Amino acid sequence: MNPVSVVAICGAALTIGAFARRPHRRRGTVLRFSVTMASWVALWWATGSSFAQRGMMNLPDHMISHVIVMFAVPMGLTAGATLREWAWLVPIGPRRRLLRWWHVRRRLRVPRVVANAIVAAIVMNVVMVAAHLPRVFDAVMLHNGWMAWGMEPAFFLSGLYFFHFLIPSWPRRVRTRLRIQFLMVIATMVEMLVVLAIMGIATAAAQKSCPRGRRRRVQNAGDVVGNVRHL
Repeated sequence: MNPVSVVAICGAALTIGAFARRPHRRRGTVLRFSVTMASWVALWWATGSSFAQRGMMNLPDHMISHVIVMFAVPMGLTAGATLREWAWLVPIGPRRRLLRWWHVRRRLRVPRVVANAIVAAIVMNVVMVAAHLPRVFDAVMLHNGWMAWGMEPAFFLSGLYFFHFLIPSWPRRVRTRLRIQFLMVIATMVEMLVVLAIMGIATAAAQKSCPRGRRRRVQNAGDVVGNVRHL
């Protein structure tokens, strides 16, 4: 089974357990629970369902699954304050000591290089570009294990890292300056457009290379990879 889909199933189970233990379920709590559960379901659908299997042979489905794993799910899990909600799984006494230690007594701090929004943007964009290099893309499409244990976890983790600096996670506020957020989003959007343009050109070239009488629709990503390699 795909490890990311297992994470989705376990995450959903923990989220349901934490929600069930909450004594008060206010509107905000229910909303965060709904967003988190929708994110876990989307993650499983993109990595462990029949749609994910089709993505290994169909380029549009393949790209849609990437967007879900790298963008939609990390955004939902961050907005839903998933880790914060999981604290309700711990009994009240240990939970209070844990939160007191985390907010007051904790000495271990994340290195400044890691806690940097620019670094997060660089990591995410490097992962995105590296995953679509011809040799990497070709190898991933030919070996399901590389997708399951390499590309999808990298997409998921880099997405969480990136959106941590852009989306507030109750009660945490975003401390990244607005201009830095703007630059992160614009740079990522431009890179996505460039990657999509290259893949689109490669797809069109693969369609033109099809013999007459054959359906002029390229489904197998391998038809595209050969053209990406020449761009």
